[in-house]
Amino acid sequence: MLDVARHFHTKAFIKRYIDLLAFYKMNRLHLHLTDGQAWTLEILRYPRLGDRRKIPPHSNPARGIYSQKDIREIVRYAASRHVMIIPEIEFPCHSDAILACYPELMCVNHPARTGGNGHKEYCPGRDDVYDFIKNVLTEVAALFDAPFIHIGGDEYFGTAWANCPDCQKRIKREKLEAGDSPELKALFKNCQGSPRKYLLYRYMMRRIAKQVVALNRIPVLWDDLAWRGEFPEKSVLIQWHYKGLFDWMQQVDSPDDPVNEATAAEHSIITAPASHLYFDYFNGGKLIQRVYEFEPVPRGLKADQAKYVLGPQACMWEHGQEKIDGMLFPRLIALAEQAWTPKRLRKWAQFSARLEQHFPRLKILGVKYTKPSTTPKRGEIRSVGMWDIPKMEGGFKEWLINDVVTGTGRYELKLKLTGGRGANPDIQVFWTDDGHQMPVESIKTAGLQRVYRFTVSSNKLQGLYSVRLYLKGDGRTDSSGEGFLKRMH
Repeated sequence: MLDVARHFHTKAFIKRYIDLLAFYKMNRLHLHLTDGQAWTLEILRYPRLGDRRKIPPHSNPARGIYSQKDIREIVRYAASRHVMIIPEIEFPCHSDAILACYPELMCVNHPARTGGNGHKEYCPGRDDVYDFIKNVLTEVAALFDAPFIHIGGDEYFGTAWANCPDCQKRIKREKLEAGDSPELKALFKNCQGSPRKYLLYRYMMRRIAKQVVALNRIPVLWDDLAWRGEFPEKSVLIQWHYKGLFDWMQQVDSPDDPVNEATAAEHSIITAPASHLYFDYFNGGKLIQRVYEFEPVPRGLKADQAKYVLGPQACMWEHGQEKIDGMLFPRLIALAEQAWTPKRLRKWAQFSARLEQHFPRLKILGVKYTKPSTTPKRGEIRSVGMWDIPKMEGGFKEWLINDVVTGTGRYELKLKLTGGRGANPDIQVFWTDDGHQMPVESIKTAGLQRVYRFTVSSNKLQGLYSVRLYLKGDGRTDSSGEGFLKRMH
């Protein structure tokens, strides 16, 4: 998956990646065409979507849009190399760009309609909103010949829905409360946004999915805690949660493995857990063995469920063209072999030796890959990230540390001030276990260096570890610094 909305990728760049995917027998390219930052697809019926003046002010200014001619060219080019292009149009959230162009698609009481703030989301209560969506999807289906259309469905707030008269009428008219349950109420009790937002969300995504089916396409959605096994008709799921992951939107642990949940309901699923296959995490030279040994079909999954697992997908979020080679390679090679090779034939020692043979080829192909990193030894210090904050401002940094946290034990984090001698920024430090924020022990906090320690008591095969910094300037001096981590014992 390429995120072409947050950072626009040129047509030439996409073609180049189609060639690289075909070279490594990757046969699907999922384009994340819309997000809060931009709408990148020409829709003839709604020309305002291509109006650059409507781009949200926080967006990357280097924006662009794919004409319908561009898309047809990309689709033909991919087909000639046996690569299928799968489009994604996001609903109901991650929609700031489109709703800046068509604010009338939001709830009538949404503050953003009158210049205020708030997460921009479609109104699920009005039929004219679904007419708009149908018209957009009709043009999308005409441009892409893949059997799939991805309709998004992740990270929604539903804040305006709770007080929207159209939304409340929809709940009553469609008897949506009949689909509620104590389990759903518990899952969304402490969520961000409206605690019963899932009622309208489920209705909206099912209705959009039906529109996709009516276009003779298969709807694809991100996995979501609201479904609990009652997925839209004929839908395919893409997993990004995993059991135990703290869902930051719903403020709750993911209670099940989405692969087990979807396949038990006889729905196909594509595996892209954030723990292994979000390739925007780390650079392409790290955690290669972790990718190679990932199993798309979870251990213990019943045979009659395993047939619904379509395969793995690597996701590349939020990076510009200049960084993507180094983020993807050589990990993408590991994923390609993992996906096509039976488990009994996969041997990491053999693959890691053969991987060296790919580097001259990548150089010839102009791929700026990252050299594979070695697993750190106990006591070996690794740089994990950098910060830079103006004197009067604050910021947030999260550094993933799975490449250093290779087992249980005691770890030491050193923060070294590298710019702004005499600065005294306020820095709050935590480490996270699957998104759960954990305290650290402060050993030293004065001078140019600050030292913290924490203990990892349970190292999981499927899990994410990170360091989080909450930074605030001292009001006098700009500062910058770097973090270093080592495993003590």
